[in-house]
Amino acid sequence: MYFFNMDLYATFTQMFVQIRSKRLAKLQGLSPPVSSGPSSAGTPATTTPVRTPAPPKPIHAPSPRSTPPTVVSTPPPAKKKAPSTPVHLDLPKWEHEMISNVFKVTLDKEEAERSGWESVWLKSLASELDSEISGSTKLLSEDLIDSLLIARLELNPQTMSDDLEFLPVLASLPAEQTVFEYLVGCWRRLNGVRSSLLKRNYLPVQVEKATAKLDKVRDLIISYAGFTLQDPGMFPQPPGKPIGAPELVAPLVSLSSLSAPLLSGSTTISVLSPTEVEPFLQDLARRFEQDNELDGVLGDVVYSLCHHPSLFRPEGLAGSDSTWRGIISGLEALVGIKSIAVMITRLPSWNPAGTAANNFEIVSLFGPLLRLGIFSREWPQISATYFTKPSERRGQDMESAIASLRGTLKTLQSSLFQIFNSLVRASAESREGVLQFFARVIALNDRRAGMQVDPNTVSSDTFMTNLQAILFRFCEPFMDANYTKIDRIERLYFAFSNRIDLKDETRVNATTKEAEEWVQQLGGKGAAAQNFISDIFYLTLAMNHRGYMKTISNYEDLQKESSELHRHVEMLEGDGSWRGTPLQARMEHALNTAKAEQDKIEGMQLAYKTQLADPELVFRSVSFVNFVSTWIIRFVDPKRTHPNPLVELPLPNDVPLEFRMQPEFLLEDVIDYHVFLMRETPQSLELSGKNEMLVWSLTFLTSTWYIKNPFLKNKMIEALSWGVMSYDGRRSLLSSLVNTHPLALKHLVSALVHFYIEVEQTGASSQFYDKFSTFTCLFH
Repeated sequence: MYFFNMDLYATFTQMFVQIRSKRLAKLQGLSPPVSSGPSSAGTPATTTPVRTPAPPKPIHAPSPRSTPPTVVSTPPPAKKKAPSTPVHLDLPKWEHEMISNVFKVTLDKEEAERSGWESVWLKSLASELDSEISGSTKLLSEDLIDSLLIARLELNPQTMSDDLEFLPVLASLPAEQTVFEYLVGCWRRLNGVRSSLLKRNYLPVQVEKATAKLDKVRDLIISYAGFTLQDPGMFPQPPGKPIGAPELVAPLVSLSSLSAPLLSGSTTISVLSPTEVEPFLQDLARRFEQDNELDGVLGDVVYSLCHHPSLFRPEGLAGSDSTWRGIISGLEALVGIKSIAVMITRLPSWNPAGTAANNFEIVSLFGPLLRLGIFSREWPQISATYFTKPSERRGQDMESAIASLRGTLKTLQSSLFQIFNSLVRASAESREGVLQFFARVIALNDRRAGMQVDPNTVSSDTFMTNLQAILFRFCEPFMDANYTKIDRIERLYFAFSNRIDLKDETRVNATTKEAEEWVQQLGGKGAAAQNFISDIFYLTLAMNHRGYMKTISNYEDLQKESSELHRHVEMLEGDGSWRGTPLQARMEHALNTAKAEQDKIEGMQLAYKTQLADPELVFRSVSFVNFVSTWIIRFVDPKRTHPNPLVELPLPNDVPLEFRMQPEFLLEDVIDYHVFLMRETPQSLELSGKNEMLVWSLTFLTSTWYIKNPFLKNKMIEALSWGVMSYDGRRSLLSSLVNTHPLALKHLVSALVHFYIEVEQTGASSQFYDKFSTFTCLFH
């Protein structure tokens, strides 16, 4: 049984309080308080007499006592340490150790033996130096680094030697190490030495001298690393290993966190970690930037990266191998360094000459990346994987597949834009290279917008749509809501610039001869340099006409084909006369074939719709079309103030000459896209676009003499007709707008009546169907 001694407890408590008070006093810089308790000076402690308590009773636990108040004190500010005396650096000794550790070489056999042959004994070089300078020192210096590195790189562990003294050296060499891997190891060790040097307290003058020596060693290492990338056979290499450009491609691909796990099982081991890739590239760029030497050093690396075999696999973006993400990350790292970005646009493969339109996306530098997508003609396996028998699959399953593919496309197109944007911002030279690339694609596909075109002779829908998405993003900075930069677009661009050839294009209200004479009167092509905004705006217009709008047309052709097949299947199933006859087997085979083809086409349609109806792409395209329609109306507005305030209708009778000379596709693409949106995704115009569409239609329906082509006017009526139809059980898009908008209240009815009369009075008798279609739209 335990007894609690109250006297002893009180004594310990008092001593604890006194000790604690002294510590607090020291922290406050005060003298310790005078106490009647035990002294810390060594004198006997005197205690206050206390009354002898009654014999204690056994207790199980001490009763709680109040804790003395804690004294809170602010610690004094830390005293600044006095600067330590700089340490002297024995520069010759440090230089010897630095060179030996970085290159892992020595001229002293005993030193190599002590290191367990980790330091390579360069016997031949040591003998050569001894013969040249009798009794030469074994210390290594910067004067020897070139000879040391060459002597080390010339050693081949695969060769045999009769020199028994030198056999341990050859046996210790890494048999599978390439020259590039060795040089990267030297570069990494050099960075470690530099970091250690800067942490030590050496004299600044000595640190400066040592840093200069490190820089010289670094330049030598980077020089030979560049040489071996350019000519990997200049020194002995291990057999059976990829050497040269692939050695740098592997660490570039491993930059993506999603692609790295998939590459971990590869036989190619990345010698550069993800954190080391950018500093290494910067060192390469710094060393080889002059005289365009980067082209030879990194040209093959960039080409091998952009033409990686994984980009040509049939599963494309939808495969389990996400190496394409690593390729994108590696390319982003390369273009992040301006000198490399400029070099990329100088490469012959950037914009290869003598290439046909259908082959350009295969042989051009960025072509394999730009052709990644989900359209069925280029990537049939994606449709087969994600959209097989869509009529038999659950709605949630299809929505999940579409959302997954759209997320992947968004990642791809965003990354591609960032890469092109880095190229544009790198220099004026690279910006011009990007503009020439866009113009070249447009020129090669001059026949792509035709009604009857062989898809095997032009660029693919995927390639053109990705470029269109990139150009839409380039337009965003000058497409602000208030149109503050709209006047920076050159109205006479097609007369001055030779980027876009319009010789085969129909003009709005002029002949080809009149257009040529107009260009000559203004000074001819190339008469004036254009600003970047004008270049991007007109290139986007041309790409939209020959690329994006043709892709939409291909999608609509699939819809027509699907409708025809559906009617054919219904006809075969509805006609049961062949059942029970000798023709039954043949008819059943034809029916099954038609159903299989119908499922295939429906899958292709879904693949197209996944991209074309993507909300983000639709938003950007609607924004661009709104901007174009506003710019065209401002073009013909006599006051040049539309949309603030709105244009006054009708327009003047005299059509401006520069408007008459514009290509007709400027108007056609706006109208066709309005029709497409009204059919497929009318809800995309709910927040923005319906006002612009109504004003656009009213402007030219009240002034029909501005447009020569009657079919364009018919399509305007068709777009309005679709706009007043209800969709998804809701009110129509334009029903309330046409009853409230001031221009509609004033001009819509008169414009429709005038157009009705114009249609009735013009056209041949054979155009009855066209007239009937127009009247049907008018009556809606």
